[in-house]
Amino acid sequence: MKRLLLCAVIAASISTNQVRAEDGPLDFNELVREALTNSPEAAKIDASLAERVAEAFSTGVKQNPELDSSFDIPSSRIGGEKNEMSITVSQAIRPSDFGDRAALALVIEQTGNLEKQIALNQYVQNLAVLYARAWQYQETNTLLTDARKRALQFANKVSEGAKRGIFSDGDVELFRAEQKTFEADGTAAQAELLQTIAELTRLSGISVQDKRLQKIDDTLFLSRDELEGLVKSSNLPIQRRVQLLKDLAQKQLEVARLDSFPAISPMVGYSRHDDGIDQVTVGFSMPLPFFDRNQGERIKAQGALVAAEREQRYSTSDAMVQEAQLIHAAYQSLRKQVELYETGVIPAKKKAVDAYYRQFDAGVGTAFQLWQAFRELNSSQLRAIELRTSLASVRAQINALTGKQF
Repeated sequence: MKRLLLCAVIAASISTNQVRAEDGPLDFNELVREALTNSPEAAKIDASLAERVAEAFSTGVKQNPELDSSFDIPSSRIGGEKNEMSITVSQAIRPSDFGDRAALALVIEQTGNLEKQIALNQYVQNLAVLYARAWQYQETNTLLTDARKRALQFANKVSEGAKRGIFSDGDVELFRAEQKTFEADGTAAQAELLQTIAELTRLSGISVQDKRLQKIDDTLFLSRDELEGLVKSSNLPIQRRVQLLKDLAQKQLEVARLDSFPAISPMVGYSRHDDGIDQVTVGFSMPLPFFDRNQGERIKAQGALVAAEREQRYSTSDAMVQEAQLIHAAYQSLRKQVELYETGVIPAKKKAVDAYYRQFDAGVGTAFQLWQAFRELNSSQLRAIELRTSLASVRAQINALTGKQF
């Protein structure tokens, strides 16, 4: 009996721990790990790489040889007809089969691998932006809920003072109106939170509805000079991708140019006749390029080359450096604002609210002063939350540019 009770206690403990784990906080890194395993979007990225690998294989592989055989069996022997058997084997040889297609296949596969790396990184940055936005609405809703409760406490306190003639009915209504305002804003934040959680669930492939999101680490360990140096080195993933796309277009154009010449199909054949004569045939066949000279593939490759060259010029230009500088400057500006609000503005306004409340409680201060200080505090707290989200979004831009992750 004791053993049964012990097992029941252990099972209950395990069950409780599982519920707590499910309802506990969700770290962003944990979300990324789960998403890369379960997300349909991540699976699409893998599928894109598989398409590139398949394209590389199809490009590099030689065409199959052809076997042609025939057996002539006469319906009668009138007219000297005889049995005859023949077998012919031919192999088409394209001008691009002598190393050019193999080189093209290699670049296709390299491009696919790098594109997968860039796509996965961009996917993680998109997750980060959505996660930060969901965290913003979560914290906004929590803040407004607490503010509504405190506004109700103030309203009740003012109402008691109004009965004693210390405050007016207008003071009471001021805080009751503020309470309703917080309630309305909180309802809107809850709706935004649910919508963003739905988007995050769809993008990540996992349910995050009952999770408490944690503040994302938005620290950037990269100075402006370091970022500028990375861009000028032309070694960023997006810059390497542009170079590969240019190499790919050049090799596609070369293969298309070579294949404008007809493929030659050498052939060897053997035939045997009723009279015992064996015959070996050697020859070749080739199409006559009167109309189709692979013009379509050459035009397509030329267009891809022009686009790649233009993209490469931008990726190595001063404009790209300026873009990186502007994004980094935006990050530093947002970081400074966050620090000012969190370490300066909000603590100061909390002290102001406390001071006005002590005066209010002592019957010295006015209800309007307390209401104004309380409203400014909540406005500053909401602004700090918004700035945190903007900071995470700008850092995601920098990460997408440099190929780094959160």
